[in-house]
Amino acid sequence: MDRILPEHIPTICKFMHNKDLLSMALSSRNFMGPALDVLWCQIESFQPLICCLPADLIEFSEEANGLVYYPRREIVPQDLERYLKVYATRIRHITTLLSTPFCADDDSKPMLSVDLLQGLQIATDCRPGALCPRIRALRWPAPDAFLRRLDENTSDLASSFISLFIGNDLSDLSISSETAHLPPLFKTALFASANRQLGIKRLTLHMRFEATPGDSDFFVHRFLSSHDWNDLNYLSTTSIPALSIRALANLPQLSTLYLTSQGPLSPAYQPGGTPILPVEGSFRSLQKLVMCPSEVSSAVAFLQHLPPKNRLEELHILRVSSDSPSFTEVQGLVTTIITHCNPAAMKDIRLALSSLSVREDAILDIDINQAIDISCLFKSTKLEGITIESPFYFPFTETHISRATVALPSLQCLVLTGARSFHRPPPPIDITHILRLTQGLRKLHRLGLTFDATGIQGHEMAEGGPQHQLGLLDVDVSPILSPSQVAHCLKANFPNVSHITHRFYRPDESNVFADRWRAVSARIGPQPISYIPS
Repeated sequence: MDRILPEHIPTICKFMHNKDLLSMALSSRNFMGPALDVLWCQIESFQPLICCLPADLIEFSEEANGLVYYPRREIVPQDLERYLKVYATRIRHITTLLSTPFCADDDSKPMLSVDLLQGLQIATDCRPGALCPRIRALRWPAPDAFLRRLDENTSDLASSFISLFIGNDLSDLSISSETAHLPPLFKTALFASANRQLGIKRLTLHMRFEATPGDSDFFVHRFLSSHDWNDLNYLSTTSIPALSIRALANLPQLSTLYLTSQGPLSPAYQPGGTPILPVEGSFRSLQKLVMCPSEVSSAVAFLQHLPPKNRLEELHILRVSSDSPSFTEVQGLVTTIITHCNPAAMKDIRLALSSLSVREDAILDIDINQAIDISCLFKSTKLEGITIESPFYFPFTETHISRATVALPSLQCLVLTGARSFHRPPPPIDITHILRLTQGLRKLHRLGLTFDATGIQGHEMAEGGPQHQLGLLDVDVSPILSPSQVAHCLKANFPNVSHITHRFYRPDESNVFADRWRAVSARIGPQPISYIPS
């Protein structure tokens, strides 16, 4: 080991387990620094700090959900000297310090009492980030996590000592709470940290969703308005009120935005009407937008804040409501995407708009004119993926195939599914059209369309030979008669297809089409057919 070049030691340490790193640190002075750098780089509990404190300084009490440590005497600077000098500056990431409602195994993680936290703060002269001055990423427990160990009053106090762990190098801050209301003292500590003009690049603020704008929405607004956030490039939050959108639009570096439970927003105009376009320069750096709105209209309202010449490449809208959207809402969303998303930049569109609560026989009278027109999406010539799940069907015809093969040369994923078999007319395309489509889109590796498989005889073959890229095939609710002939045709034309999915009924319900597609899957490969709910 002594013959290892010094510059190689840090790399070797990154691939070692903690037990081996500890042995390495104790074996040689040359190895101590690199080994300790890796050992202390990521901290997942208060235990490392506790182990560095003098034994006569602390004592513990065994509470219902784990150990809580208290000071036995006064804390003096000498008690922290070794920790601050040798270990504190090595910490770069702090993750889940305490147990959560979803991680019962974390109950073994110890907790620091308010008295001990306050003593540590006083002993370090109340310096921000004193316990980890060079930290880069912090996932801090919200008050409800502290409540599992402490009573309500002291848990609110304990969570506010976050400033001990926010150093000047922090670039990634994550706060997640199971409640919608954060205590004022905790929010005060967060605002004080934000006012230090930290160069935070990633910010996560997750709180319980409220159907109507509440304390969590307005806290997020006030927090985002507290200073300029000029370095922020990633933001993930539960929901934002309308008055926060302008603040987001002016963030110069924001490239990724997640809104995981977006509440109601009102559109500035009705889709299809005269567009009200925002000024150029809004959301100037945004490249990825992921929304889980309660209503489709909220997604429409947010997209209307995008100027047409934006840099958005990925748009994912995953509707979380149990109610089914209307045809007008779904078509309006598609229209809004074309109006406010730059076709010269867009690469991936994913819309999941169906409701899991809609019964099979919920719709008695079907309007065959309620078909979603997606032809306008073909203007985005850089598209690599289109995935849309909707309770309304897509009339993907021979005309669409001809346009798609010319307009979308880079397309790798095309999935248009959702409407049940008795909620749509018979499919207008068959296997010959599927072969034409895959021959024209040679990069396609996932395809999801409804087509008429009843006429497949098994000898159909594409003129250009097999398409080897296609690996996943979603047949949606495609009718089928002969599994053996369909399997022979698919194996010949798509030799690398390993997974087939359908959307008929659940596996425990009898359906002849589902049984036939399962038989196809059994003949093609080892992967079992999957049911995908819609």
